[in-house]
Amino acid sequence: MLSLSAVSRAWSGVTFDLGLDLGSANLAVFSQGRSLVYPACLAVDVRKGAVVAWGEGARRLEGRVPPFIEVVYPIQAGAPADFDLCEELLSRLFASLGISRPRLLVGVGWELTEVECKALEQVARQAGARSLQLLPGPLVAACGGDLPVLEAGASMLVELGAGRCQATVCCMGSVLVREVVRSGGRDLDRRLADHFRRVHGLLVGPRTAEEAKILAASASPELRGRSYLARGQDLESGLPRGMEVFSEDLTPVLRPYLRQLEELIRRALEATPDELAAQLSQGGVALAGGASLLDGLEQYLGRRLGLPFRLLERPARAFCDGLEKLVGDAQAFERIATQQLVRMAG
Repeated sequence: MLSLSAVSRAWSGVTFDLGLDLGSANLAVFSQGRSLVYPACLAVDVRKGAVVAWGEGARRLEGRVPPFIEVVYPIQAGAPADFDLCEELLSRLFASLGISRPRLLVGVGWELTEVECKALEQVARQAGARSLQLLPGPLVAACGGDLPVLEAGASMLVELGAGRCQATVCCMGSVLVREVVRSGGRDLDRRLADHFRRVHGLLVGPRTAEEAKILAASASPELRGRSYLARGQDLESGLPRGMEVFSEDLTPVLRPYLRQLEELIRRALEATPDELAAQLSQGGVALAGGASLLDGLEQYLGRRLGLPFRLLERPARAFCDGLEKLVGDAQAFERIATQQLVRMAG
C-alpha cells in the first residue's frame, strides 16, 4: 500500500499547459490564463473523408449543408467514439491554441472504463500531447463552482451535460458517492425533434430543437407561458414552414428526462451516509452543466426531492473554472490528486 507521503511526493512540482474537459457537445479549455469553449464537432465531406471545418465553423454548418457534409461529434459521454476524428479534433485544438506537445490535465467521468481511459490517453498522445493526467470531472467542476470539496462535510453536485448526467457527493477532496446515466441534453434535443416530426409534421434540425428547449421548454408548470417560433420543413408539402410552440406543448417530451434525472439524484442520496445526507438537506444541491439551464429545473427538483437546489453562478463553465483553479493552484491539485491515488492504492 502506498504511503500518503509517497503519493504526495509523486505530485510535487507537477505543472500543466492545458486543462481540458472533453464534453459531448463542447470542449472546455483553460490555457495560458484564458478560459475558452469550443464546439466538439467536425464537418466531414463523406465523399472524400476530408474534414472541412471544426469547432464553431462546423457547428454553424449543422442542418445547413448538403447530405454529403456530415457534422460529427466524435466524443460521446467523455470518451472517444471515433478515434480518428477525435484525434483530428484535438490536433486542431492544440494548433489553434498555438501549443506544441502540451501537458494535459483532463477531467473525466467516473463511468469511464479502464479501456476508455487508455483509449483517451492514446488519442491525446497521437494528437500531439506530451502527457495526460486524469482527474474525476465532478471534483474539477465542484472546485470551479466554489463548493467546499476540500473541507469536512458533504457537498453534492449534479452535472447535466449533453451526453451524460451525473450526481456526486464529495468530502475532503474525495468522491464518496457517484451515480451516472449515459444520457443527457442531446438526447432530449432528439426527442424534441421527434416530437415536432410526429405531432406537428415539421422536420427540424438539431439547432432548432435545442433552441426550442432553451427558449420554450419549462420543467415547472407555474413558469409556463414561454414560446418559440420553430422553423423547418413541412413533411407533407416539402415546403418551409414555421410554427409557434408553447411550453405546455413540450411538457410531455420533458417528463421521461425529468423522471430519469430525479431517479439519478434519489439513488445518490440513498447511497449517502445519514449524517452527510442531513448536511445536504441544509446546504442543498448544486446544479452545473449546460442542460442545468432548463427553465424551472431547480424548482421542479426541489418540490420532488424536498431539498434546496441552486444553479452555480456559471453552470455551463464550472468545469472550465475548475480547470483554471487546479492548473494555477498546485496545492489544490496536489490535495485532490493525492486523495485519488491513496483511494486507488488502498
